[in-house]
Amino acid sequence: MLRLNHRVRVLMGAMFLVTIGSHLYAQVQPPEVWLSLLACCLVYPHLVYQIGQRAPQPMRAETAAMGLDLWILGMWLAFLGYPLWIGYVSALGLCVGFSAYFAWKGLISAALALVAGMGSATLIWGVRLSPDTNPYTTALCMAQLAICLLLVAVGSKQRAAELKATRKRLSENEQALQRQLSEIQSLQHQLTEQANRDPLTGTYNRRYLDATLPRELARCWRDGLPLSLILIDIDHFKRVNDTFGHPAGDEVIRSLAGLLQAQSREGDVVCRHGGEEFLVMLPNMAHDAAVARAERFRLAFADFVIPVATDQTLRATLSAGVATTPTHGNDQSTLLRNVDDALYRAKKMGRNRVMSAEPPP
Repeated sequence: MLRLNHRVRVLMGAMFLVTIGSHLYAQVQPPEVWLSLLACCLVYPHLVYQIGQRAPQPMRAETAAMGLDLWILGMWLAFLGYPLWIGYVSALGLCVGFSAYFAWKGLISAALALVAGMGSATLIWGVRLSPDTNPYTTALCMAQLAICLLLVAVGSKQRAAELKATRKRLSENEQALQRQLSEIQSLQHQLTEQANRDPLTGTYNRRYLDATLPRELARCWRDGLPLSLILIDIDHFKRVNDTFGHPAGDEVIRSLAGLLQAQSREGDVVCRHGGEEFLVMLPNMAHDAAVARAERFRLAFADFVIPVATDQTLRATLSAGVATTPTHGNDQSTLLRNVDDALYRAKKMGRNRVMSAEPPP
């Protein structure tokens, strides 16, 4: 804006010099009047530009300079006796330029600055009235009006183009920012999933269970609904590792995890509880239904044929304990302790079976 207004101010100053000069030429004026005119038209535009560049807030300085332009014009108009064509063309040009930047508020400010300049000149030199201009000055004024309006149109087009380019850059930056935010959210989701998932089986891990179980217990307690836990352990898992190797043991664990996930409801949570143990959380499932579900898990896993080598397979069995709130406890620690006791009794009684937790005394 500073550079554009500087070019416009220099051109307007040159035209103002020619127009006022042609009007003063027919009059007898002292040298100081001509020097003042030269200073206003040739020195002032560059001085204002240098001040604006060095100002802490260049836009505010330029706004003040535009008001000063009109104040100086008002003084010259009053000094010259309000020549009709000079006053009309010069005031119209500056006011249009001012309002192009600041709309109606700018037009009012421009009028006030112009009147202030006229009033200042009237206080110094008194009231003068000489509205007529010679034909040459009138012709120059009309040419100046055409050039002034053309400059305003060109300036407005340039500002509109700059505004369009700025909006385009802002839109592109906003789209880039949205893409970055989307990528960040996706990465955060992936990191959260990685932090909550067991890398071997893809099931949830103990960390996720510790964060989710208290919340689900509170919800079921609030809604008066049961919540069941099934704790599962692969029978003789150490023998599988010792006989077939750890890769075969990992395959057995993955097979059990896939079975549990395939036969669970959407709201159920399957967690690898540690080693070869899995815990299945069953919101809104009564104890008998949970025992039946555990029994289906046991029978299905016993029928699994698990490939552990190119020409070698094995079968494995599981033991399970089942506990349900509120019968076997209302808090996380009590419920987990009772379901663990149920699993221990299942293994102690020969494995490959499902046992219910005993109600607390």
